[in-house]
Amino acid sequence: MDYSKYINEIVINKKNEKGVILEVYYDQSSNNNYIKVEYCETHTKINYKFNSFELGFLRFEKAELQKLVEDEIEQERIKVEKKKKEDAEKTELAKQAELAKRAEEKEKQRIKDRQSDQENRKNGIYKANFCDGNFSGNYKKYENWYKDKCSTNCMKRNVEGQSGPNCKNSICSKYIKGLKTIEDVKRELNKDMCYESHIFTSYDISAGIDGKKNPLGWNLEEDRVVILTTFEPEKEEKDRIIFGAFLIDKVYSKTAVKAARATSYPEYRIELSYEEANELKYWEYSAANSDGKIHWKENLLRYQTDDVCARVLIDIVDVMKKHNRSAEDIENAERFLDKFLRLIGKEKEDIPPKNGVLIK
Repeated sequence: MDYSKYINEIVINKKNEKGVILEVYYDQSSNNNYIKVEYCETHTKINYKFNSFELGFLRFEKAELQKLVEDEIEQERIKVEKKKKEDAEKTELAKQAELAKRAEEKEKQRIKDRQSDQENRKNGIYKANFCDGNFSGNYKKYENWYKDKCSTNCMKRNVEGQSGPNCKNSICSKYIKGLKTIEDVKRELNKDMCYESHIFTSYDISAGIDGKKNPLGWNLEEDRVVILTTFEPEKEEKDRIIFGAFLIDKVYSKTAVKAARATSYPEYRIELSYEEANELKYWEYSAANSDGKIHWKENLLRYQTDDVCARVLIDIVDVMKKHNRSAEDIENAERFLDKFLRLIGKEKEDIPPKNGVLIK
């Protein structure tokens, strides 16, 4: 409010002492504005704050001026209250907008997390060394593969080829190098068959051990798919094939002496022949690694999305039909596929085609 227009007007304080307004000070730096009053009898000069009229410390001698000031004070109060209300409304609107924005972002994140969870379910891709299952030496198109120990020829191929430490550091390697006898091999493997040699009889998998022979763990969960893969030891990683699949019914965590394990539902298991498996190249389904290359740096297991695993199961059924598998085998594979599609909440038509690094 502009008090400069009241200079030289007479004011009265609470003690009924009369004074004259001499000056009005506007202090922009401290926002403290003053009215200087000189009292008539004592000539004392006192600085009053602008709100002195509002608080009743001063009043004008002239009733019309006092009424004018009171009206101005009231108008100023109304103006201030209105601004406070408008500011409060703006603040509330801003608050509500911020809350709405946060809620929207939270919902988007929830949807994203849900989608991410669906896309990153812990389905497993299992890396198995090649096993022809013909320990007896009766070779016939690998019809017994992954049901018994390797033949001597397969052992030699694995030990000298690109197989993992399970072959290179095993009794089989010592046998091939002449350090152990065939009786030693039979005795040890009959006691504790390697991971690969019994997959199609037990349909369970182990996480294995690291280079220091420490048991390994994993993040597999129940009702997830395990896709079984391998490649022949003289071939390359890009030649990895899919030779079977199963649905996990139970996961066992690693202990101090045992690696993690996963077992399967008896009714949800698929065993492919060697010829069928060679039509299912794993890297036609999987993207390249982060460096853009095809390699497998993980241990025995890596993870894959629902869509990729569903596409693998769809193609497995088609390959089995192409190779004239029995009606019972095809029906079991289709039942497995239907079960997995229900678990991930998708229809067969929702599953994208394979688009792995070998396709691209």
